[in-house]
Amino acid sequence: MRFTYVVPSLIICSLAMAEESTPVSNGTDDVITIEATRLDTELASQPYALHRLDRETIDFRNNRTLTDALHNSPGVAMQKTAHNQASPFIRGLTGEQNLMMFNGVRYNHAMMRPGPNQYAALIPEESVGAIDIILGSASTVMGSDGLTGAIDFRLAEAGRGREEGVGAYADARYGVAEDGGSIAAGVDGRSGNIAWSAEISAADYGDLTGGKDSDDRLFGSAADDDEIPNTAYDQQAFNARMRHDGLDNHIFEAAVGTVNQNDAPRPDGYFENSGSASRISRYFPQQDFTYLHVRHHWLPDSDQFEELKSTLWYHLHEEEQIREDIRNSGTPTEQYRRREKEDAINTIGLDVQAHQNIGEAHDLTYGLTYYIDSADTKYAEYRSPAGDTDPANATRLNLSNTAADANATVPDGSEYTGLGLYVQNMWSIDDAWSLLTGLRYSRYDWEADVTDRDFDTNTLDDGTDALTANVRAAWTDNANWHSFVGISQGFRAPNLTNLTGADGAGSTGTVFAGNPDLDPELSISYEVGLRYEFGDQHKSYVAANIFLTHIDDLIQRVWKDIDNDTILDPVVENGKDGRIQGFEFYFDKHVENMPLLSKYGEFSVYNVTNYVDAENKIPLSDGSFHTTGISRASRFFGVIGAKFAHESRWWGAAQVRWSDAYDNVDEGDPSDPTDGDADDVRLTIAGDDDGSMPGFAVLDLKAGWTNADKTQSYQVMLENVFNKTYREVGSGTDSAGLNLVLSGLVKF
Repeated sequence: MRFTYVVPSLIICSLAMAEESTPVSNGTDDVITIEATRLDTELASQPYALHRLDRETIDFRNNRTLTDALHNSPGVAMQKTAHNQASPFIRGLTGEQNLMMFNGVRYNHAMMRPGPNQYAALIPEESVGAIDIILGSASTVMGSDGLTGAIDFRLAEAGRGREEGVGAYADARYGVAEDGGSIAAGVDGRSGNIAWSAEISAADYGDLTGGKDSDDRLFGSAADDDEIPNTAYDQQAFNARMRHDGLDNHIFEAAVGTVNQNDAPRPDGYFENSGSASRISRYFPQQDFTYLHVRHHWLPDSDQFEELKSTLWYHLHEEEQIREDIRNSGTPTEQYRRREKEDAINTIGLDVQAHQNIGEAHDLTYGLTYYIDSADTKYAEYRSPAGDTDPANATRLNLSNTAADANATVPDGSEYTGLGLYVQNMWSIDDAWSLLTGLRYSRYDWEADVTDRDFDTNTLDDGTDALTANVRAAWTDNANWHSFVGISQGFRAPNLTNLTGADGAGSTGTVFAGNPDLDPELSISYEVGLRYEFGDQHKSYVAANIFLTHIDDLIQRVWKDIDNDTILDPVVENGKDGRIQGFEFYFDKHVENMPLLSKYGEFSVYNVTNYVDAENKIPLSDGSFHTTGISRASRFFGVIGAKFAHESRWWGAAQVRWSDAYDNVDEGDPSDPTDGDADDVRLTIAGDDDGSMPGFAVLDLKAGWTNADKTQSYQVMLENVFNKTYREVGSGTDSAGLNLVLSGLVKF
């Protein structure tokens, strides 16, 4: 078979320079696929700051949700607007500016709003086999949104490694301070060339019990109790996967599932959590994620052409949101208001990737990604008469279809398409050095009916494109030392919410108008990383990364007089530029000569320390710019702990989770109706009106037992042993106080 290639000049040059080179020897069988880098090689030898949470690590962390398990990973912090709705921050950025992936394909969609969002909480925990964290720009091979990194939630393989027959499992978890728990059951099997897995799960949690002083941060009758109101929710999920590998050189995979959350509150929308008398409720009666993935691997009998992988995916995100408040609170015209939004966005996508060797030194990956997002939105509003705040007297506003559509999250029927063509070459210069170069062309187009949205046109039909590249060099001694240096471009096209949205800010409810004239966000990142492995089969290592990212045209919510009536309007606009810098330092070290302990088992210590410092220039109402911190970005936090595994299969661990005070706040524009972080109840606590958040340190103790064939395992945890009252930066409520957690897993 004959192939014709169009290869960027940068890669052509690297090929020409290396005719006599030989490939790097991994020196290990620890070869894995990282979809977000599109590389099949040893984790430590890839020229990225990478970290993988395998299933064993996720289970050891024993958190309530899968997203909680991500917190305090290298480069990652978790914000929790609600206790079921967590949004990962990667090196200071979150939401639409980071790329979330699900089983190797895009999870982001065109209706994601600025700042934290809840979508990561809808990933099916019981079906995930590992989580890959890729720090630094992911735009060159994965497209828009990966300005500072990507997170890929990887489904467990069908059959979970069974060679034949059928097996089942059941697990459960209960937390006293969480007033609830979760259960899951699954089946795994293989018959000949077909492997399958299926899981079903349910979770039911009551209101969270906070630390000993949490009642000081609540309002009204809630201030008399340590129980934090509006933190209860329930969730159900079903997932299934199948794999067929009976045909020569062909593998077929399919995965299907759905996750549903019911009556999930956002505490910042309630008086008892926020102290704002106008807030009655804000909750999601329904949040659903449904997916179907079909994948084909072709592995031809060729010394050069290794694989052609094609993935077709369908994602459906659905949500209903109800917000109740008092309009014009405290005035003679105050009235009860209820706003209802129904949002759904369908994604159909195709990803094709080819993997080929050229000579002995070049590993070439190239392909394309294409997807279509289609929005289905509805809006309704109810109000009582002026001067009446009784919900029973509210009637539905007689809005025209266009008026209702003007208040929907994005216009009903909007479409957003993305196309990417990419190529990258891993050049193994010699046994120690390798050079990764990559180039991507991305094109994004959108169509929307914006009648009654105060734009100069009734229809948007536009698009944008970008050319992004990266260059990364890696060095290894093939034994202990691994290092890399990289320069990479990032790119984020404005999405439907940015361009057309009537997007309500989570804390205040202020509706920010979209802006069809937005430019894409652009970034360039510089990174250096070093990793040392102690030679005990990758069980012990120490690693550090240093990074600097510059961002141009950062898309922000601002207040500006857009219609020349001297009244400031909430809009979305490009800022000037931003800067993010910092480091990650982390290790997991087995101590072989620990007195009194090493004789009876394995003792290890682990640590993750993350530091981020970020600032940007925001446009002010007078046309000037103001330098301030990027909201929620600047942090210094981490975890340090120790674990001892006894030879009798008992183990115990102690760890301290900590965070420095959040005081590099987003000051906003003092002359405008909002004042940055100080106006956001998720970024302050009762008695603090400057947007800062105090630091904390909490102690957790864990213990567990696993039988010899690993068919049973049990764990007990005392979370927050000293019952401290603390809040993660950007979260809507405090975290759990003293919490006894029991969990168990049984395989049949």
